Amino acid sequence: MRVTNKYNLPAPLVRAIEWQLGSHNPKSDISCTTLIDSPLQFWLKKKYSDSIVVDASDMLNALYGTLAHMIPEKFADKGAEHVEQDAFVDVNGWKVSAKVDYLLKGDVLSDYKFTSVWATVDGVKPEWERQLNVGLWLMRHDKEMAQTGASIKRLEICAMFRDWVPSIGDKFEMEVVTLPVDIWDDKVAEEYILERVKLHQEAKDLDKIPPICSDGERWMSEFAIMKHGRKNAIKAKIKTREEAEKLMEEVGGDFVREAQPKRCREFKVGERARCYCKYASNNYCPWWDSFAQAVRDKPEMAEVDSVATDPDHRRKSGDCV
Repeated sequence: MRVTNKYNLPAPLVRAIEWQLGSHNPKSDISCTTLIDSPLQFWLKKKYSDSIVVDASDMLNALYGTLAHMIPEKFADKGAEHVEQDAFVDVNGWKVSAKVDYLLKGDVLSDYKFTSVWATVDGVKPEWERQLNVGLWLMRHDKEMAQTGASIKRLEICAMFRDWVPSIGDKFEMEVVTLPVDIWDDKVAEEYILERVKLHQEAKDLDKIPPICSDGERWMSEFAIMKHGRKNAIKAKIKTREEAEKLMEEVGGDFVREAQPKRCREFKVGERARCYCKYASNNYCPWWDSFAQAVRDKPEMAEVDSVATDPDHRRKSGDCV
């Protein structure tokens, strides 16, 4: 993966981002973070990672996540134990790993997150719960970490809001909030991990395109009822189009705003186009047409050699610009 610096970020930031990208290479078949993500993302990384171009400005949030873990590492008090160790467990023939970099105080294991306030509106994000529980299960079944894992009775997220402002103080009183995380039954965690390992094992054949990411993995938004000339929805968070159409006349709406895959689609920040998925933005995802901003009817395999000299990986003909 090559990092560009189109917006002239300070050199130390760019070097930190390059270091972070190079540090995510566990000595295992799959890491906890990759395991809970889409098998398609796993396949795309293995197939196209060396051809991907990302700008440093698009990697800042990931860097902030790494900086959050410096808090327990550097400033844990004498009554707390900073746990920093890799856990490894064999699952269905694969070595699964987790980098445990948390704060353990008594029987409580805490993970620190720099995040948006809106990420916690509905409580703990599902991927945070999965990450912590997969990590805990690996700790409990790793011989070297089993004793520490057995001592943990509670999990929590310390969420630090990077976008808190006083105007939302009625909904989010503080810039930091601690959120309890449910602990899964050991058997439930084991079955989940085994299922995910099997899904990713099926995606190891680089010549066979995996299924499209699930709605959750694509961060699919919900339907909303809109009115012409009004920016905000009259009614939002509607699960299905059918429900939205039934409600539209009742609430006086003009049209239904479609659910959108927020992870895949480009969005504008000023004059700058951004996308959360680097494979979609580089047009390597076989299911996603980055020009039409839509799912393809049939998946297409990208040809690496034909785009290797084109950092932006953009088609040069037809109606695409």
